[in-house]
Amino acid sequence: RISQITIKNGTEQELYFTFDGHGSTRVLTDFAGAIVELYAFDAYGNAIGFDPSVALTEFLYSGEQFDSKIGQQYLRQRYYDPVTGRFNRLDPFFGNLNDPQSLHKYLYCHADPIQGIDPSGQFFGSGFVSMIASIGLRGMVTTVGIGVVSGAITRAMGASFTSGFVGGTSLTLLWYVDKKRFWTTLWQSIGTGAANASAQLLTNIYNREQSWPQDWNTVWDIIDPAKIISAFGEGFGWGAASSTFGPIIISNEKWEILSRAGVAAATSFAQDTAKYLLEGSYKTWEEYWPNAIFNAIKAFLITGLLNAALPIDAAKTLDADVAAQFVGKILLGGPLGIYTNIIRDSLISE
Repeated sequence: RISQITIKNGTEQELYFTFDGHGSTRVLTDFAGAIVELYAFDAYGNAIGFDPSVALTEFLYSGEQFDSKIGQQYLRQRYYDPVTGRFNRLDPFFGNLNDPQSLHKYLYCHADPIQGIDPSGQFFGSGFVSMIASIGLRGMVTTVGIGVVSGAITRAMGASFTSGFVGGTSLTLLWYVDKKRFWTTLWQSIGTGAANASAQLLTNIYNREQSWPQDWNTVWDIIDPAKIISAFGEGFGWGAASSTFGPIIISNEKWEILSRAGVAAATSFAQDTAKYLLEGSYKTWEEYWPNAIFNAIKAFLITGLLNAALPIDAAKTLDADVAAQFVGKILLGGPLGIYTNIIRDSLISE
């Protein structure tokens, strides 16, 4: 954040921030460099010598947003009250058994706000960096070591070293700081790997036969276990990484909504694929592909976003079919559509 537009006495003015080493706003200046307002805080963020409710900016202590209506600071997962030095609700982060202060559910910055910040409302420090700091040097060495071994294993499976490394380090990091989330993330990673392997199997089948093979002697060749295992490893690794750091980046609540929406879309796509390959409900690729995409988008909108993010009555007033058609046209008419059409045409021509 460099500047902001402020309206004072009916006049629009661009003001520039000056921060201290803690990230707190200390000075607002105009374009010419003249001081407009000065700010000072005690260790916990209480204003000294000024009233934050009438300040020209709401980004004050540690550079975070101050809500003057409730007198607390917005830190994404929770609100922080500088008067008490406590958060307004329970910490969603389980804590680290090797760091007893992290087990306190309301304490701000381990009761040491001079040395740290908590922009996420979960970790002393800042997100990923604070997670690493909480497990210590020995834990970090172990984490990286497991990541290297995981990378080597996935490379041997045919997947990339990078996917195994990020998956291994992500899961190990979670094991240290939040064992409850570790098991959830492990399960999600297995599901992601399985979905990726299934997608690879579908690709193998389509490339070879463009339909489910009638001669079961050729099934093993079509499955191509090496590619399936490689796809599983790739999906598992990146699934572990996204499930680990997604909630940190966009908050647990939003990540939960996106996860449910993704599961709904994947389930819908799998059902349409089964209809195409096994039941014959879709006779041609041209009939199957647009419908599968449309239904997946519709499931994403209804089951995921609408029902999770909006009241039920509000969700009912939105036409998911129209929304799905709109998004589907963009997908099928954009780069994804062009790419898949090229692949489809080349396969059909062969």
